[in-house]
Amino acid sequence: MANATENNKRIAKNTLLLYVCMLVMMAVTLYTSRVVLAALGVEDFGIYNVVGGVIGMLGFLSGSITSAMIALAASVSVVAPAIVYNAIVSETSRFLSMSLTCALSVD
Repeated sequence: MANATENNKRIAKNTLLLYVCMLVMMAVTLYTSRVVLAALGVEDFGIYNVVGGVIGMLGFLSGSITSAMIALAASVSVVAPAIVYNAIVSETSRFLSMSLTCALSVD
């Protein structure tokens, strides 16, 4: 019973610390976005946000494909030889490079 109470206190403490951390990060982000807007101006700030959004989207895509590749390779490596594993890695990396090339070449 004492162990459960100790775990509940630890969970509550960690939750409170995470909320404080999120509030501090939100305040810093709001302040820095105001400073960046003042430094760049409205038009350049919009371009800055578009570039940041594209980079974030490509990072999400890369992470998703990497996770899918790892899961597929882990499931296939149990039953398939190394040749199939190498083919999966090769095809996944080829797909990732083609998708990044297409995303970056669009005007």
